[in-house]
Amino acid sequence: MPTVSPRSSNNPDGPTNLEFIRDALTATGRLPCKRPHLGMPAHFRFENMEDLHVERHGTGWVANIQFRKVPKGQPDCVGTPDAAPFDDQDQALMAGMALVCLLATGSPELPFIKMGKTLVVPTYGA
Repeated sequence: MPTVSPRSSNNPDGPTNLEFIRDALTATGRLPCKRPHLGMPAHFRFENMEDLHVERHGTGWVANIQFRKVPKGQPDCVGTPDAAPFDDQDQALMAGMALVCLLATGSPELPFIKMGKTLVVPTYGA
């Protein structure tokens, strides 16, 4: 089982948060898949995701997914609610990754398990 630690989008030495979740979904066989019907704008699809970032919001933390190729007048991001920020950065990141999974596969189930501060992607024959 490979162990991979997600890195910030600002860290040039490792995968971004979005790269990590894409690789985990691919390694566990959940990507590629048919685009789920969630009632979201057409450009809110996995292939159009540009970044997953976590940021401080008031006294808490939120996660946002940024999209590229956004039609004029349409929203360019989706995220966890600003009105209910998470207590810490790690909680916001996990919620953001679950949101990526939902948009990509139709299920918010994460393709890894968390062991302390390490995220482990269980795969066979990897």
